[in-house]
Amino acid sequence: MYSPEQPHNKPESEPEGKEGLQLTIQILKEVAKQFHALDDEADILLANKDAAGCIEKLKERAQLFIDLPDRLVSSLESVDQATREQILYDVSSFTTLAQETLKKGGKFRLEAFLTFKGDKTGGKNDLEQLIDSLESK
Repeated sequence: MYSPEQPHNKPESEPEGKEGLQLTIQILKEVAKQFHALDDEADILLANKDAAGCIEKLKERAQLFIDLPDRLVSSLESVDQATREQILYDVSSFTTLAQETLKKGGKFRLEAFLTFKGDKTGGKNDLEQLIDSLESK
């Protein structure tokens, strides 16, 4: 029984870093959702023979990954070092690839960014694989 003289034990909260990890996963999931939405918009534009509009949507999709490190700064502060390093390594790879893709341009490069053969048929892209690995921690 609780009395004013005894310290009140709060219910245990998430282990240290778990809250930051959950926020990081949430941000990554939002980016994945935006990625797919832009991909769908690009497909519609392409089907309507609007190649320029399609390329713009694909550029926006790549820009998501250029902006991602800044979006993750505060959520990563409390994530354990090994996990933070894994996330930063993967995100840095995505960012570098996005920058190179935008620099070199071209619909094929933009469309292939972060995708592999199975992606259009239900396979997971690199970002979704990262999310899965973080959710299993």
